[in-house]
Amino acid sequence: MLIAAPYQTRVGWKLVTPERIIIVLLCLGLPCSAIRAETLEDAWSIALSADKSLQSVRSRTLAAEANVSAAKSRRLPEVEVAAAFTQLDDTPGLDLSSVGITLPDAISHDNFLSASAQLNLPLYTGGQISNGINAASAALEASQDQETAAVQDLKLAVADAFVLVLRASHAVTVADANVASLQGHAMDVQNLFDKGLVPENDLLAVQVSLADAQQKALQTSNGLDIAKAAYNRQLGRALDADVSLEEVMPQVDPLARVDELDELTATALENRSELSALENQSSALSYQSQAERASTRPVVGLNASYRYLENDALDDENLASLALGVSWSLYDGGLARHRATALEQQAQSARDLNADLDSGIRLQVRSAWLSLNEARRRLAVTDKALAQADQNLKVARNRYKNGIGINTEVLDAQALRSLSQLNANDARYDAALARLKLARSLGVL
Repeated sequence: MLIAAPYQTRVGWKLVTPERIIIVLLCLGLPCSAIRAETLEDAWSIALSADKSLQSVRSRTLAAEANVSAAKSRRLPEVEVAAAFTQLDDTPGLDLSSVGITLPDAISHDNFLSASAQLNLPLYTGGQISNGINAASAALEASQDQETAAVQDLKLAVADAFVLVLRASHAVTVADANVASLQGHAMDVQNLFDKGLVPENDLLAVQVSLADAQQKALQTSNGLDIAKAAYNRQLGRALDADVSLEEVMPQVDPLARVDELDELTATALENRSELSALENQSSALSYQSQAERASTRPVVGLNASYRYLENDALDDENLASLALGVSWSLYDGGLARHRATALEQQAQSARDLNADLDSGIRLQVRSAWLSLNEARRRLAVTDKALAQADQNLKVARNRYKNGIGINTEVLDAQALRSLSQLNANDARYDAALARLKLARSLGVL
């Protein structure tokens, strides 16, 4: 585990000067990362609130919740009201003068007011409503599962970028140390050459090695800048924002500490939200298929209505009614049946993907487990090799100064030391990242 010791500060009244007050006031306007190094958990918190792709997934979940509410609303009564004012060009009436009958006007004025209110309540829909609710609920669960997977994918991507910055930072440190060591050796060779104790070839060889080390230092520095830009992008910040990281890796779920591969695989198959997402997608499509087939069944509904018609000729201007109605689409050309078949095939497709994903998850767990065990073994080897490389360089330089060894031995020893430092750092960061990758493969990151 990568751990950096925390720092503490204490300010007494006698230390508060105008200059310190100005510094404190300036720091208040700086981002937290400029005052305290970011941990990986800090980075996760920032990314989870700033990542646009994750916000898109969350918006889809909110939309799925609204769809569930909409599906449930179909069970509730539907109330509709209407009103109208009608203006006629003339007052209508019945003309029966030819038969000697005189009647009052059917409408007493050339305008009138009408209003209505009606309530429709579905009593039986053949399963359209219930299957629609089930489909929306299953789709919501699938969306929630996808959001869980998106969160874990984002956390792993941030962790990868976080570790990449740390790895690049230490690579810069190793490269700079290599340059400094070669510069010191070059000075020793120059002094010996000036005294005529070593040939010019030794001086040229160390100068070439120094130039190569300086070139590698420039490359590693550029790699660090690129790694920082990629990290800032993951956190939704400006690419050139300052980056200061603390080497503290968070504790992962205890489930990821199981050493048996079979137990890890069983845990992954139980926890991975991608599997349950596909299962819920398949269920949602099956329910939609059943809802389509239900559209060919009879529908029973209750209708209650009230109507008002302004008309002095009527003995009652208020009319109320209650009706129990049945409608049945006997033949639709096979439309509902074909739609249901298409949805069922989509459901089968989701089930097939689920079976394929099962195999893929097993491979992910095995790969992460093997990588973690490899990194653990490399840690012990690289630590020992680093100590040996330091001693080898020390011996080679002493032998060369005393005229016993040759310049090539020193340059080879210096190269081996730099390589050992890089290998030790890689093993350290690979082990830290492998633990997180294993947790992700188990669905517990």
